[in-house]
Amino acid sequence: MREVPWFEADHARLVLEYVLMGHAHPEFSLRWLDMRPVWEGELREKIPGFETPPLQVRLRYPPGYPIRPVMVVPLAPELPPDRLGHAWHRFDGGNLCIGDPTRWEPTFTAVDVLAKVGDWYFNYLACDLGLIDAMPDVGRAVLRDSGAGD
Repeated sequence: MREVPWFEADHARLVLEYVLMGHAHPEFSLRWLDMRPVWEGELREKIPGFETPPLQVRLRYPPGYPIRPVMVVPLAPELPPDRLGHAWHRFDGGNLCIGDPTRWEPTFTAVDVLAKVGDWYFNYLACDLGLIDAMPDVGRAVLRDSGAGD
């Protein structure tokens, strides 16, 4: 017996995801990869005094969604392979860790995930630029004065 993917079993949820993402992030595109829906697009985070590249990501709905969280795959810029683990909030496979997986709620959507990805990227850039000592576990870092632009 074939397991029915979440988007076939709950078509209304897929429509909800599509509508919410279209309103919040119209620059993201819904695509099909390996017969599963994924979102692809880029986020821009500004750090005062610095030029920062956009973060291109793919949001992958795992089997078992919405019980299991959306996975975030960074596509560009290429992140150094040694920046994995808790300090960088990246899993061994390179996917981003944007929250405690045990705190995932089935009501969360891809839009909720992208809000966390924005915080992750801001924190990553700030840490990479030396504006913070470590990426915070939760939320967006408060930057110390870098003197940039003086």
